[in-house]
Amino acid sequence: MAKRVESPSIGIDLGTTFGCVGVYKNGHVEIVPNVQGNRKTPACVALTHVERLIGEAADSQLAMNPLNTVFGVKRLLGRRLGDQSLESDQKWWPFKVVAETDGKPQICLSYKGKTVMFAPEDICAMVLSTLKDVAQAEAQPWTLCVIAGLNVIRTVPDTLLAGLTYCLEKRGARAAAGEEKVMVFDLGGGTLGVSLMTVGEGGMEVKAAGGDTHLGGEDFTNRLLQHLAEEFSRKHGRNVRWNARAMQRLRMASERAKRILSTITKAMVEIDSLYDDLDFRTTITRDRFEELNADLFQRCVSCVETTLKDAGVEKREVKEVVLVGGSSRVPKIQQMLSDLFGGKELCKSVNPDEAVAYGAAVQAATLEGSFRERAPVLRWTDVTPHALGIEVGGGMMDVVIPRNAPMPAKKELFFSAHIDNQPGMQINVFEGECRRAWDNRLLGSLDFGGLPPSPAGYARIFVNIEIDANYKIQVLAEERRTGMKKCVDIEPRGCLTKLEIARMVEEAERFKAEDRERKRTVDARNALEDLTKK
Repeated sequence: MAKRVESPSIGIDLGTTFGCVGVYKNGHVEIVPNVQGNRKTPACVALTHVERLIGEAADSQLAMNPLNTVFGVKRLLGRRLGDQSLESDQKWWPFKVVAETDGKPQICLSYKGKTVMFAPEDICAMVLSTLKDVAQAEAQPWTLCVIAGLNVIRTVPDTLLAGLTYCLEKRGARAAAGEEKVMVFDLGGGTLGVSLMTVGEGGMEVKAAGGDTHLGGEDFTNRLLQHLAEEFSRKHGRNVRWNARAMQRLRMASERAKRILSTITKAMVEIDSLYDDLDFRTTITRDRFEELNADLFQRCVSCVETTLKDAGVEKREVKEVVLVGGSSRVPKIQQMLSDLFGGKELCKSVNPDEAVAYGAAVQAATLEGSFRERAPVLRWTDVTPHALGIEVGGGMMDVVIPRNAPMPAKKELFFSAHIDNQPGMQINVFEGECRRAWDNRLLGSLDFGGLPPSPAGYARIFVNIEIDANYKIQVLAEERRTGMKKCVDIEPRGCLTKLEIARMVEEAERFKAEDRERKRTVDARNALEDLTKK
């Protein structure tokens, strides 16, 4: 009998600045290095006059090709141009972002002498494709088939996957300790995620989740970049911001200095011929870096305090504070968190760059049934990140499913026609915490029309709102006297239409074909050169 070959279970962490891949095989998870041998791949895409570059290749030529190199694109997902958070980012991006007629952002680049437009999802898909190739290269020796595409089993919040990694690492000690409350603090390049969960031998339950979708290491880098640009202007009387290439060289120096300051208290910045043949040399201290970012660091701590309050948990009840994400290495943030929890030693045993990919691979293997028996099957419950509600009289929002409610969640409520012969009603679903409906985010609407003429209060419309574990919302309205029903599905924030997805898939395949053709051309040229040398 032929031996069964297991298909790989792959976990991918697509971050704002880096991506990481974990593959579950032979009963454990391996973090897979890319072709350059690095365990992290920059979430960066560049177009030149001859080719497309992704990862290290794109990142390495950023200073030479700033207008056509895209980074930090996850911050554009699900947004509209005009959002205040995006306006602050656009000041520091060298690439051009424009708006479609509906306000959706499009990235404007030059490729092979032509202007081309990409949605943020296009760029993210390119990075994901490269991460899939990384996983393929690792899977090839032990599977006979080539992975044609990623089969998405489930999307899981970063903090939950990091908590899963912590569970696996600590499961022996935890069995003796019993159930405990754990805070996961995940500070990446672009976002902060905070989860307070109860962890036991049988699984994980999220008590509250919070964070800031626009707070991360990129913001710390931008503060330092602004400081250095202003210092250059004071010293030389030139505005370096007018030169995109110089600004990207300064950005790269700012990023290096930020990383150095996580280990030592002083960093040198030295750039030859930064602008107009003028050299730039300066020193930045850790104290000055902390001053520049003091308000951002405080926002991080405030998110933790809010999550504790939402969970109804006292600080002294928290057994462990687990640090995840590359930006959690900042010493001042670690100090502020430790002080918040009464001098508690923070948990740094999980790899902050790899914990999410590791947990994703384990979860994929668990859901596929390939997780080995000797490892525990961990169950967890996610919660709603924001309150869900519908618009009622006076433009106010009636909360249907509160923030931090366990998912999946379901609730039914009913409304009566408030005027005689009311023809119908529009049910607007919002996400947010504000009392006025339109101060929150409109997720979708259900137009329930066609009601037969009747006196006020006679027609009673029952509305059932349900949210599943992937944050997909279904709204079902029913007038039970007549049997009228209408239903609408609301996809997670920022989802694309099937037509948009089809177009992006077609474009992705075209780019892949061009990449393969260029590789064949280069390989043929190299082979010819080798022959002429013999």
